[in-house]
Amino acid sequence: MIFKSLDTIPAKIFYKIMGNGDVSLLSDESTPINELEVIWEEIQAEDEVLNSEQNKRIKTYSKIESLLAKLESIKHAVYYLKIKDDVELRDLLKSHGYKYETKEDLDRILLQSDGINDTIDKLRLKLPKENQNKKNIPFDEMVLSAGVIAGVGYIDTNTITKTQLDGILKITESKIKASGKGK
Repeated sequence: MIFKSLDTIPAKIFYKIMGNGDVSLLSDESTPINELEVIWEEIQAEDEVLNSEQNKRIKTYSKIESLLAKLESIKHAVYYLKIKDDVELRDLLKSHGYKYETKEDLDRILLQSDGINDTIDKLRLKLPKENQNKKNIPFDEMVLSAGVIAGVGYIDTNTITKTQLDGILKITESKIKASGKGK
């Protein structure tokens, strides 16, 4: 059998592939890896459509990391250029939109690059607050707990599909929010 969609792939297998990239888990048959990779990309695209809020967070995290890398590269380039001139580092600063002609420009570039920190701070405000006391809960325990809250009865955690799990988690989340508003 080949798991070809979120409706058929067990959630455990979905998360294993997400973690280790082993697309061979999609099939118990002899299937070419390139075919499994195409199927996996389709499954991921389907999941992306269904979980757009999570994708927004991932994009925000990616943007933050990209800006942090840009800031670090600018700072390292400036510090190095203060010691020794280098054409590649001049080009790097130019590619980031900074004009560098004399050593006096380096301090200005460093001050201007601090504006990147403001952008990073604004992006961080868009992210949800992370619970510092959050502990890792085993998958089976999480699924069974969500099932109890959602009121769905017995759940076979080894065969629950990704779409079934997503549905149960959405029901659980809405019930938790509703119970919080009733207090």
